[in-house]
Amino acid sequence: MNMRFGLILFLFTLYVSVAFGQHKHKMDPYFKDRYKKVKLTKSKRRVICPGNNFSKYPYQGIGIKLGDPFAITYKIYMSPKSSFVMDYGRVATGLYNNFHKNNFQQRTQPDTLSAGSSIIYFNQKANSDAIFNMKFLYNKSFNTMKALNWYLGAGFQFRWHDIKYDYIYQTVTYQSELRSFSLASYTYGPSVTTGIEFTHPDIAISSFFEMELYHDLLAYPGWMRVSGGVGVRYNF
Repeated sequence: MNMRFGLILFLFTLYVSVAFGQHKHKMDPYFKDRYKKVKLTKSKRRVICPGNNFSKYPYQGIGIKLGDPFAITYKIYMSPKSSFVMDYGRVATGLYNNFHKNNFQQRTQPDTLSAGSSIIYFNQKANSDAIFNMKFLYNKSFNTMKALNWYLGAGFQFRWHDIKYDYIYQTVTYQSELRSFSLASYTYGPSVTTGIEFTHPDIAISSFFEMELYHDLLAYPGWMRVSGGVGVRYNF
């Protein structure tokens, strides 16, 4: 009986000591202290995970704009509320057919013809029809959606084109001859802009839609044109 009691007491003492030892010395995770926490600079974080929520200004964006005009677009975000944009490209010549046709008619007034002769418009082709636009913008985010901004701005446009006109020259004896001439022009004027821009929260891409009103000062004083388009930029 004493031997049985002694064995039970020994097993109980062994169990208590093992349990107490396990409580005091917990098992460490297998990966503990094997890998150190990686610290990345802001520039490296942009490369690995290029988000567009940059807290440091200025930063830039470059991309393309589709519409009128079709252009390369560059934007510098100077602050959360101010930015500067430059666009260079080609206007949508097909949307200016009536404008160029009116220029043809003004260029070929009847008093420039010999008596009894006439000119009949036939066709036109744009050898070049380009634009360079620069503007300052005021930006403001929507309260319910911080990634979406609206903006207003003002700027200046430089335009130049070279239009080749084909026409039928008809004499007093009703003889007809197909002729052509080119009309080159350079002009400029102020513009105002409004639009919206969405900045993707996870990738360095922003997309936008905008409308512009242009007022000519040089070659066609008083001429006004509304244009617009959509575009996308990569921000860096």
